[in-house]
Amino acid sequence: MIQLTDIQRQAVLHTDTPALVVAGAGSGKTRTLTAKIAHLISLGFKPESILAITFTNKAAEEMKTRLVKLTGLPFKSFPWVRTYHSACFRILKIHCNLLGFSQPLQIFSPYQQKKILTEIFINLNYDKKNLQTAAANISMAKNSGNHVKYFDEKTNLFQINIYEIYKEYEKALFNANAVDFDNILMFVRNILRDNQDLRKQYKQKFKYILVDEYQDSNNIQDELTKQFLDKGNLFCVGDDWQSVYGFRGSNINNFINFKNNYPDAKIFRLEENFRSADEIIKVANDLIENNFNKISKECFSKKKGGIISEHRFPDETSEANWIVKKINSLSDAKINLNKIAVLYRTKACSYAFEKAFRTHGISYKMLGSKGFFERKEIMDITCYLIAAVYPNDN
Repeated sequence: MIQLTDIQRQAVLHTDTPALVVAGAGSGKTRTLTAKIAHLISLGFKPESILAITFTNKAAEEMKTRLVKLTGLPFKSFPWVRTYHSACFRILKIHCNLLGFSQPLQIFSPYQQKKILTEIFINLNYDKKNLQTAAANISMAKNSGNHVKYFDEKTNLFQINIYEIYKEYEKALFNANAVDFDNILMFVRNILRDNQDLRKQYKQKFKYILVDEYQDSNNIQDELTKQFLDKGNLFCVGDDWQSVYGFRGSNINNFINFKNNYPDAKIFRLEENFRSADEIIKVANDLIENNFNKISKECFSKKKGGIISEHRFPDETSEANWIVKKINSLSDAKINLNKIAVLYRTKACSYAFEKAFRTHGISYKMLGSKGFFERKEIMDITCYLIAAVYPNDN
């Protein structure tokens, strides 16, 4: 077994009842999850009988790669290390005839979904400015687990009849023998819910279920987990303090109420952060203490860092100018610019910083997205301005 802390090892070795691993940031949850699967295999569980749900396809591939190194088994030995959508689409392709579909089943892209909705809006004489709202609410309705109830509660909030649009949209998908991304989970839930023998078949197939990033599961994903589950062999990992997908329909109560849903469950808390300095952890702990609805834990780190200071500004320009002065003072102290990072919440926040850096001649490199001045529309405008000043520049 790979090197684990005492609490990680306890979580890995526990197999008698459902388990929830409350894993603080940087506490080695992926290592724990991977070690758990390897341990199950060492106990005699067949790799193909283990359903391990990850949040992204990239995470699934990374986990399989780790398992290959850890167990010596080939990559193909882990067919059910997947996202919810990937696992459910594999099931849906086999049983789609139960819903009236035929094989091969197609998944419509966002572009195709928008095209269908545009046609529906035209036919119903609705203003297309509400199209994005309708698309978002159709997705939320499906992931809520009860689309009829969702639309009933939203009836008076919109100028259009979204439930009518929903029914026309589903009819168009069916006629095209296609599903959208959200249909995949909803349809598999329906198939397993309405077919006892099939539900029993998958309960027997999956001897152990593991779910990563459980705090970001939505209602329908939680239902699916329960439909797959047999004999309480469930191992969920996540952190309610890092739940950020409520706007997409995730339900943090699935995580927080784990003990209520599974009364004999064991809770393990991974509290040591191996990534950040203790000063950062303490600030984060103080901040999250304001949350009313949470699972308590005391995160800490053995690493030591500098002093954290807080500054407040009236606007983003003042903030950016202060950052410039700070960077210049650090540079004067012989700290290289490539050792300084500015973190911000969304790419829309970058403009004030970029403008200030350019004004004061500070070189910078954008990571994760294009900078404001590198966007196509801004570069086009800049080219027109250059052409106006330099007529020979064609």
